[in-house]
Amino acid sequence: MTSMSASLDDLIERWSADEKALPPVHTWAPTHRGSIDIHIDVGGNWFHEGGAITRPSLVTLFASILRRDQHGSYALVTPVESLAISVEDVPFSIVDLELVDTVDATSLWVATTSHGERVPLDAAHPLRAGDPSAGETASAYVCVRPASVAGPGCLALEGRLTRPAWYRLAEQLTVEGEFAVLHSGGHAHKVQL
Repeated sequence: MTSMSASLDDLIERWSADEKALPPVHTWAPTHRGSIDIHIDVGGNWFHEGGAITRPSLVTLFASILRRDQHGSYALVTPVESLAISVEDVPFSIVDLELVDTVDATSLWVATTSHGERVPLDAAHPLRAGDPSAGETASAYVCVRPASVAGPGCLALEGRLTRPAWYRLAEQLTVEGEFAVLHSGGHAHKVQL
């Protein structure tokens, strides 16, 4: 825990550093478009031509150049090429939630993806419940990369909480009316009961 003199904005800035280290995919406008046989399953596992991609560094590289367009399609993007891939649910798995600090009675929780990206749960990275009627799993999701990071005309990239991360979250939720709520980053993250 840091000293109480640190502001919430400073903490969020520190824990948002992963976004600043990402390639600037939002500035790239590739002219060559195609597709590649890469699939991300519901567990966040990556496959190429049906075989699991077992090199974590390769998955981390691909995840860093992933973009979702305004139609909900996913692609790996470079400055010259955009290759469509398939994603079963969402591209990332949230494997851990950690209380990293409390400033002036305001908590900051950080979500960690399976490839090590860490994002603060705040207004820019909200927590939401899945909507089975929309074809989503009955789970919880965190915005890993907001649309503002993805670029104009792009949608946010989300991660689905794994069962252990969901249980850790459930231990922290408080009931407020018809919602279960996690207070983090100066924001009340509400999940309808």
